Amino acid sequence: MQTTPLLKTKELSLQFGGLKALQNVSMEVPAGEFRGLIGPNGAGKTTLINCISGAIQASSGSIVFDDVEIGTMAPHLISGLGMSRSFQHVQIFGDRSVRDNILIGMHRQIKQNLIGQLLGLPGSRAAEHEAGLRAEALLKRFDLHDVANRPAKLLPYGVLKRLDLARSLAAKPKLLLLDEPTSGMSEEEALSAISMLKDIARQEGMTLLVIEHNMRIMMDLADQISVLHLGQIIAEGTPEEVTQNPVAIEAYLGEEEVDA
Repeated sequence: MQTTPLLKTKELSLQFGGLKALQNVSMEVPAGEFRGLIGPNGAGKTTLINCISGAIQASSGSIVFDDVEIGTMAPHLISGLGMSRSFQHVQIFGDRSVRDNILIGMHRQIKQNLIGQLLGLPGSRAAEHEAGLRAEALLKRFDLHDVANRPAKLLPYGVLKRLDLARSLAAKPKLLLLDEPTSGMSEEEALSAISMLKDIARQEGMTLLVIEHNMRIMMDLADQISVLHLGQIIAEGTPEEVTQNPVAIEAYLGEEEVDA
């Protein structure tokens, strides 16, 4: 059993000029946990994920992922350690097919090199075959098989969000960072997508850190929730504990219709 957290931030702070975007954020996420991250607009949620994934470098503090200090590492190096993410606004290869977009998400997991590809060596062919099987499985699980060969740019936004989830899962990351994965989906689509996400993540032992405004989704998804307000963590606990925490209610949940 792992005795140290998979992800740990310690006194993480980020300042833009006079704006304190993050203030001494300390958080521990054990391996296999589904951690929710909530807070009002401007609380620093996406900024925190950007720091963890290497898109932004914090002003001070530390970030440790799988026992490696990653606070100053480039995003591609962090990704290579086993971290993947989706974005609030979907970033896709619009001219490529849906299937190709999922395969692109697996590029660091395909154990092959350029010479192997050119020569058609057995190891390269096996890796390519394995990637194809996983892509087909994800297309089926996320109800994308009928549009697998269509250019991604032709898809409606809700379908693109399902594609973004499938592509994020394709790499089999140790830690998956999700920024509002169900935005643009109907309630039915969101519940279905989250159910599939949970099943795959549990089966493959992934750890999740998820920003989500839909509290019904968050209550169903998260093992633990951290509440951010003005760049600070003001409350943590199970979904039930957080929805009854007076500080969290005043800062955020009072603005939301939890049961809506």
